[in-house]
Amino acid sequence: MASFNTISCSPYQKDYDAIVDVWIGDRKRRFALEYERTLKSYRHYARIRAALVAECQLDCILYLTAGTEVLVHLVHEFHSVPRKLAFATARDFESSALSTRVITTGSLAGAPFSELLA
Repeated sequence: MASFNTISCSPYQKDYDAIVDVWIGDRKRRFALEYERTLKSYRHYARIRAALVAECQLDCILYLTAGTEVLVHLVHEFHSVPRKLAFATARDFESSALSTRVITTGSLAGAPFSELLA
């Protein structure tokens, strides 16, 4: 992603870990994938929030975390971002993929990730 963003005429706002294309029914959907293993400083998250707010090329960003503690912290850090953000543990996503129940900043009850993409 960093290389793409360096040479692109329309770079993403952040060097995401991956940009993923999937098919939901007969429609292709694209989302950014981020993996958060450990927590970062408040200033680091402030820069990430600004990048997420400015992002206009992606409809959804999925954060996978190493554990529930990191997931809860990210939901708190990004609650003010007006973008579709989804959060799940990497373990849950590994076993359920697109049907993983994700938490969003708008709903802690969660929903299958595929519904968020549809």
